[in-house]
Amino acid sequence: MRHGALRRDFFLATLLFPEKGSDRRWVEGIFDQIHDACRRFGISLVGGHTEITPGIERVIFSGHMIGEVRKDKLVTTRGARFGDLLVLVKGVCIEGTSIIAGKKRINSWPGVFLAPSSIKPNVHLRPRIDVLRAAQTACNAVSVHSMHDPTEGGLIKWNDRNGHRLREGDSRRSPPGPVYDESRKLCEEYGLDPLGVIASGALLLTVSPFDLPALERAFEASSIPARVIGEVKEGRARVLAKDEAGLRELAPLSRTRS
Repeated sequence: MRHGALRRDFFLATLLFPEKGSDRRWVEGIFDQIHDACRRFGISLVGGHTEITPGIERVIFSGHMIGEVRKDKLVTTRGARFGDLLVLVKGVCIEGTSIIAGKKRINSWPGVFLAPSSIKPNVHLRPRIDVLRAAQTACNAVSVHSMHDPTEGGLIKWNDRNGHRLREGDSRRSPPGPVYDESRKLCEEYGLDPLGVIASGALLLTVSPFDLPALERAFEASSIPARVIGEVKEGRARVLAKDEAGLRELAPLSRTRS
């Protein structure tokens, strides 16, 4: 993840192309896009692998990043400290909403949101799923103790890696943390728990309470939505949510395919 302390970034790309339709112009066009993205962020494309692969119908692209950073500037998932505040950038279920809308041919997010049965039309601007600018903004503003992209597993996955007890704030709304109206409605429509839906676009980070005002100012200046959703406490690794009935533990969600 590139921010002010990072000196060099390297990227390796693996591309598998289908036998049908993979002409030279199409392949070169994809590599042009990769080079453009690397130049934009100051990244060196240093290698990878490319081949025509029998049995696939569309291109498969996998990338691997390598970077250098000063040891005292390294931010990991495991760095949370007791007393830290847990901050959620944007909201949960952003990519999941896009995937469901695309698979179910719901038109559209962004734009007018048309969904089946009980979901009424709504207008909403689709949030982007990247977290690079949010991570850069946070690292340049304060000392970030831990950081996690909760694509799969969400809060519970983060807590497992930290080995601490996470206490959610007042979460009378279910689930805890910001959930876009479209996401909530789609999850209700298809019987899904927003906490278990792919969450690319969100960013979790922990900071000292003393650094929160500076972090909030930096996010506000960059028009990045964020809010405190919990606190790191001593105890065994688990996530506790507070509602009208008191504290309850959030159990890990099983993986399902549809």
